[in-house]
Amino acid sequence: MQAYLDVFNVYNGANLRGYFFQPFVNNARVQVVQRPGEELLPILPTIGFRGEF
Repeated sequence: MQAYLDVFNVYNGANLRGYFFQPFVNNARVQVVQRPGEELLPILPTIGFRGEF
């Protein structure tokens, strides 16, 4: 049995999952607006146990 500690995104980088684009019609022209990207998890410490048999 082993215990472990792991930290996801330890430097708190902006790990983007993707961008959102929103099209709309303005004076018979289609324009696309880019919305802010959706970020993944922030700093996330985890602890756990690992066992083999």
